[in-house]
Amino acid sequence: MNTCVRFGLSALAMGIISGAALAQTLVTKTDSTPGYFDDSSGVRSFIVSAADMAGGTAVNSITIAIDFEKFDGQTMGTNFGGTPFYNEIEFLLTNPQNVTTSLIAPGSFFSGSNGFRGVITFDDAAAQVVNFDTSSPHAGTFRPTGSLGSLLSGNGVGTWQLSIRDTVFADHLGYYSSTLTLNPGGTALTPEMPAGVQAIPVLLAVGGMVLYQRKKKAASNN
Repeated sequence: MNTCVRFGLSALAMGIISGAALAQTLVTKTDSTPGYFDDSSGVRSFIVSAADMAGGTAVNSITIAIDFEKFDGQTMGTNFGGTPFYNEIEFLLTNPQNVTTSLIAPGSFFSGSNGFRGVITFDDAAAQVVNFDTSSPHAGTFRPTGSLGSLLSGNGVGTWQLSIRDTVFADHLGYYSSTLTLNPGGTALTPEMPAGVQAIPVLLAVGGMVLYQRKKKAASNN
């Protein structure tokens, strides 16, 4: 095979392989420090080092899963069966550049009934927003009330913070754990890189093929 073609195809293959490999190198940070919140707030931190970001320091996508409860009463783990006041829930996520987005904004739900305990994963790619049913939260994967895309930046290294708040006294918000997952960037196939850079492997391959065809045609005419 012509050298140009081999070079172009090799560049294309390496770009695809390296992009796929790096896309699979997710950064996962977990916090398992329970907290009781009742007309109070707190913060849980996730420290991301340069060594964690093997795929590059840019962040292509973010998800965060939170295990929590919102019950009637003032006892962690105990639901007294009355109104849990889901409208008092607030979760915020802040990136290392101090940009903050809302995962659940206060007033996203009505006061509700029965109580909630489960894990909600926040993902911009989810089909439904977290408060699609304003009567109650549901366990599962949902879009936040804000946008995780607003936290994408050129550098995911540093301290990420989850802010937890119950806005009114009585009927607590109980926090159990959370897991932050980042997809590092820096590859030729990521949306955050300029379109021209993304296209380099393809252009090399196509260019090599064109040169080969021209050379072949010229040889046949001689």
